Parts: sequence; structure tokens; C-alpha cells
Amino acid sequence: MTRRTVAFIHLGCAKNLVDAEIMGGHLEAGGWDVSDEVAKADVVIINTCGFIQEAKEESLSEIFAFLEDQTKRPAHDQQGLVVAGCLTQRYQKALHQEIPEIDGLLGVNDLDEVTRVVDAVLRGNQVVAVSQEAPSDCTPARRRRRQTPEHYAYVKIAEGCSRGCGYCAIPLIRGPFRSQDPTVIFDEVQTLVSQGVREINLIAQDVTRYGADLDGWSFELLLERLARAFSDTWFRCLYAYPSGVSRQLVRVLAKYDNVCPYLDLPLQHVSPSILTRMGRNEDPKKVRALLGHLRREVPNMSIRSTFMVGFPGETEADFEQLIRFLQEEPLDHVGVFAYSREEGTPAYSLSDPIPETIKRERQRRLQKVAMEVALIAKRPLVGQTLPVLLDQRSDEGWLGRHQGQAPEVDGNVLVADVGAKSVGDRVFVRITGVDAWDLWGRACRPTESNREDTLGA
Repeated sequence: MTRRTVAFIHLGCAKNLVDAEIMGGHLEAGGWDVSDEVAKADVVIINTCGFIQEAKEESLSEIFAFLEDQTKRPAHDQQGLVVAGCLTQRYQKALHQEIPEIDGLLGVNDLDEVTRVVDAVLRGNQVVAVSQEAPSDCTPARRRRRQTPEHYAYVKIAEGCSRGCGYCAIPLIRGPFRSQDPTVIFDEVQTLVSQGVREINLIAQDVTRYGADLDGWSFELLLERLARAFSDTWFRCLYAYPSGVSRQLVRVLAKYDNVCPYLDLPLQHVSPSILTRMGRNEDPKKVRALLGHLRREVPNMSIRSTFMVGFPGETEADFEQLIRFLQEEPLDHVGVFAYSREEGTPAYSLSDPIPETIKRERQRRLQKVAMEVALIAKRPLVGQTLPVLLDQRSDEGWLGRHQGQAPEVDGNVLVADVGAKSVGDRVFVRITGVDAWDLWGRACRPTESNREDTLGA
């Protein structure tokens, strides 16, 4: 009997991960075994990212590494290769022409075609399934084969983006913004909770826009109804456009204990002239007011953001504004990216490009400041008792996360004296130390007094 095993090499963001899980669900329903062992699979799917130059280079590196490995395998043990995801959607023709060793190409709008593509590849055929037009709605995930640990998951509540930021290729890749049907979201959350998921991360390119294309719905309403319906499940909001954060959303963040006091607010810049060139309709004064409002109204509010340096026309004075902003508004988690010139975006033709050496130097400088202010932002947590979700055992106890830490990107809480617990359990932890990345403490009862606090350097 012919083996039918497929494995994934996943690249990119959590939204891309959900796509891989959807493909896995289709494949299992089609009779394929989805394996975690790439070397033993009949067909391998590399789910690529193509957002910026570094992501494209990483994706191509994975493709070439796989093909190089095939030259070392005997003829009877060759594996089929399907390349999916953002890189495929954006560069289908180039990949097909320049890397003919790829057996199948699958676009981001064609996930339901994955079984047909993989079946064809197993038969020795080459196949391309890349639709150029995005669907008018947000296609539901009928089934998923999750690639996250059992206790947390991502739920994509929308697809695409219509903001039109000048540097961003997402609309070119994923099409305009479209909200998922709320009934589909509730059904998916119900399924995940029944499987033991304790934390659900709601993701979209812009969660605050949810419901703009639906009658009677908004993100605030969706989040509040989810919080009420699944009161023992943590909900986290990822990727919120700053000007889309309403007072009602802040109220929901503050009201429900199971809504994580956390927002990912990609600010990108604070110089008015650069924001205008970027095509971002943001007022730095209003951003500062929003940050202050969040911190006043939401206890233990954690804010993640990303900033872009080296955008065309960015002067040293513009860059210094970024440094001052972070020093005055210390954020809990910060990512810093160098501008990547992307074909097809409005910014592609802008004049006054910044040399690569200056971009990288500014990136390093801002990252250093970000680490310094992250420690400042975390210091108030020392002495507090926080609920922590346990992710994995460590040599010294457990690694977990409090509500202000998203999976994979925001560090850990190192917990001692936990006792007999399991992955996915929640414990109360008295925080005794912090650094710019992690926190540490010991398990305790939530009413235990705080004593002998220490602060990490």
C-alpha cells in the first residue's frame, strides 16, 4: 500500500500558521497522514512568508535547502515539494520558471485545493493552484490540524487588509479586508475549548476593523460576547490599528478577567512627516493619549508594538523622535524592522532612499533603547501576584506566561515551587524579579502577601 504522508515546514506569522493548520485539516479529511517528521514524509509543504525581503530570503533558503537534501536521497526515496503561502501568491510565475524542481504551487486563496495538489504531486505531476482574485468573503476553516500546543490556539477573525499603508504588501497578497462570520468564529472557539484550549489569540491584520463589512457587528461586541460565553478561556487581541482602538474596546479589556490586558499596536513611526509618507492616518499626540488611557483604565496593561526605521526620507531628526518616544512611553514589548522596498506598493517609487548601512545602524540603536525601556515597563510587576499559564517544564521548574505575554514573542515567566502540575494549568505566581525579556517568581496562593522582593538587573 502506497504511503500517504505529508509534513509542513512553517514560516511566517500566526495568520500563516492558521493557513497551515487549515491545509492539514483538508489533508487529513482527504486520507493523508500529517506528520511532524519532515524527513519521512512523501510530500513536504513549505508554507512561506513573502512580506518583506528578509522573509522572502528565508523562504527561498528553505526551498533550496530542501532541494539540496533531495540530491542526497536515493531515487526511490525522493519527496514531493509543494510551496504554499505568501511567497507563492506573490511570485507564482517566477517560482514556476526559475525553480522548476518545485512540484506544486498553492496560493493563499486556494487552501481547499491542497488535497488535489498533493495527490497530483504524489502521482508525479506538476500542478499550480494560485488564484489571483481574493474571494469576496472570509472562507471558514471546516477543519484544522493544529500545530500549536494543546492548551493555546489562534483564531483568524478576518482576512486581508484595506488600510493601504504605503510600504505594505499584504493587500497585494491577501486582498481587501473581510470579516469572518461571527457564527463561524463562535463554533471554532467552542471546538477548541472542548479540545482543552485555555488561551485563544484572536488574529487579523487589523482586529479593530472587524465587523465593518457586517451588519450589527464590531470587534468590541465580538470580544465581549466571547468573553461572556467562554469565561474560563483567555482571549488575546493581536494586531490592532491604533486609531481603531475605541473607548468601548478599552472598557472590555478592563471589565473581563479572561480578556488579556494586552494589545499589539503596530505604531511603525511617530514622526508626522514620515507617517504621512507612509500613508498612515495616525496622530502621534492621539497615540500618546491612547497609551495613557489604556494604562489608566486597564490594570497591568501590556502593550506590544513594532517600529520601522529607514523609510524613504527619514532624517536623523525623525529617527530621534522615535528614540524619545520610547524613552517617554516605555512599552512592554517592541519589535524593530528596517524598511523593505517592495514591488507594487505605493512606497516603492518614493525618492530619497536610506542607505542600507544607516537603516541597520538605526535598527540596532532603537533595539537597544527598546530593551532598556522594556525593563522599565516590567518593573511595576515585581511584588505582584499574577495568574500564569504553564507552557512547559524547565530544569528549574516551569516556563509559563502571564496575560501580558503572547506565545512565542514576548518572553516567559520562570516559575519555581509549582508542585505537581500539567501543561495548560494555571497557577498564581508572585513575581520576584524581571529583566527586559523574562519574569520569574514562585507559585503561591493569590492572597499571599508580598515579601522579600528582588529586582533583576
